[in-house]
Amino acid sequence: MLEVAAEGKITVFKKYHHTQGIVTPYLPDRTKVNDAEYVKWQENNFEILSQKEGEEAKNMSTINLKSLFGDNKTVLTDYAKNKYGFRDLFVKGPVFESSFQLNTLEAFTKMVDDYNKS
Repeated sequence: MLEVAAEGKITVFKKYHHTQGIVTPYLPDRTKVNDAEYVKWQENNFEILSQKEGEEAKNMSTINLKSLFGDNKTVLTDYAKNKYGFRDLFVKGPVFESSFQLNTLEAFTKMVDDYNKS
């Protein structure tokens, strides 16, 4: 399931995980957790996809932020000054390779919103 988190020249999507069992040790086994625990995990662990106009959507774990925003000097400068907080967020890293949490989505959508406004 996809949810739009920001829309414009760059669109950001939340892609929720779905599974019937274990695909990774970090993903809850549906046979061992109750519905509330699984929903909480789903709400806080998801993939972040971005799609620039005319291009395919890409997972945030595989994109180069400087390439994505490279045509906007203001956003790149704010990124370099850590206005969006990425330096703090990626010290810990994602739960697993393509999964991120809400604070990462918030930082990324702020950056995309600034880009889309220009």
